[in-house]
Amino acid sequence: MIVYADSSVIVRSVIPAESGSDQAASVLADGDTLVISSTIARLECTSAVVRAARHLRIDPATALAAIDALFNPETGLVILVDLEQAEAELQAIDIAREHGLRAMDAWHVACAELCFRELAEPNEALGFATRDDEQAEVARSRGWQIL
Repeated sequence: MIVYADSSVIVRSVIPAESGSDQAASVLADGDTLVISSTIARLECTSAVVRAARHLRIDPATALAAIDALFNPETGLVILVDLEQAEAELQAIDIAREHGLRAMDAWHVACAELCFRELAEPNEALGFATRDDEQAEVARSRGWQIL
């Protein structure tokens, strides 16, 4: 199975105080699953961790190190996919216009769609991991399993 994980799931996997952190960590650690995300997820996760550190009393250096470890190209659990920006942007615009998603939510759905086209084998199970209900509904409408 290939699972596209948005930043909401990735961040929760390293912040135990967040609701759904155990589920997020288990999605990323499933050895039978290839977990991918867009390169923009690294920026989103970094920003979210630093902001969360202000309110949740977590050590930002430890949380940022955990994020960096998740994205480590050799040992990490999340593979960052660098897509052609113009194609992803056009796809995200179409998704935003059709479904009214916020910009980055539309971006992640578009990136997932492009990644699945490129990486998935015929009839391979496709998953989308998010904590956002609207984004999940759009992903579900595309036939992806929501994690």
